[in-house]
Amino acid sequence: MLYGKAIRVNCFSRVKLFCPDLAYIDTIPGYGDSYIIDVPTYPVAEFKQRFRKSVLISDKDYDVDLTREVVAIRILSMTRKVSRDAVDYFMGLDDELEFWNAIKIYKICGKYYVERIPKTSMYQLFFNLGGNRRTLIQEMSKLRNVPTPVIFSALMTFIVKMKKVHRLRGISWRYRRDLLLVRSNITDVEAKVYRYLKSQRTRSDLLYFILSL
Repeated sequence: MLYGKAIRVNCFSRVKLFCPDLAYIDTIPGYGDSYIIDVPTYPVAEFKQRFRKSVLISDKDYDVDLTREVVAIRILSMTRKVSRDAVDYFMGLDDELEFWNAIKIYKICGKYYVERIPKTSMYQLFFNLGGNRRTLIQEMSKLRNVPTPVIFSALMTFIVKMKKVHRLRGISWRYRRDLLLVRSNITDVEAKVYRYLKSQRTRSDLLYFILSL
């Protein structure tokens, strides 16, 4: 399915949805072969020969483009039968996070109808990362009706954008400035993400993760 291939994707957690046994790392491991490896600046071909049981994340020379909805649905169909109605539902979702949340729910329980989440802005939460803890707690309280996995998924998308800010096109200078500011304020992101993924992933775990950044 995805093992042994190079994948273009906006967030590693979307690969982990289909390869839950793999651990995410952002450096080339010295040993072992069961990872989701972020290799954006390395030649992919040689690593595909070396890591046949892993998944490589790269924007170049990729085999599968998980940024395309039709591809994500095709990969989903390899793990669970996807009805025509479900495909129509997925393709009708305009928001990327909403689409992937629906894919995740279908992967787990085979249901494609999900209750629409109220349009709640997470902007202030994201752009206060690494800042005042009281503000972060207040912003989290405003998202009380948003499921924890949805907040985490949106947060991962934001962090990916933050890490790749210099390669983003079509964004305003203010948005780019804010991404750079947050990037300068937070540290050890990958280690903290990994620690959260190893936790019970409760609301309290997510809050602790956000405050620790």
